Amino acid sequence: MAIMNDYIFSAGDLIKSNTVNPDAFESPNFGPMGMMRGGKPRFYRESLTKNTVETPFEVRKGKSYQKLKSFMHTLLHRTFHLMHY
Repeated sequence: MAIMNDYIFSAGDLIKSNTVNPDAFESPNFGPMGMMRGGKPRFYRESLTKNTVETPFEVRKGKSYQKLKSFMHTLLHRTFHLMHY
């Protein structure tokens, strides 16, 4: 869950819809789950997305992502050199 501007959102439904507007976060598919009133939550509905730590993908132990390793090496190498000049 996330509370933004007194609105309670399900984290799985929340998106950032604007980069400069203070009311930048919204849930376009389902709307807020509730609101904060007097420091207490008032819920209108339950979360419609499954709350789980399981993911639809699998990262196998020991599997290397070469492109990511290359990118990180290049990034860190350049950052290190910039910091030491």
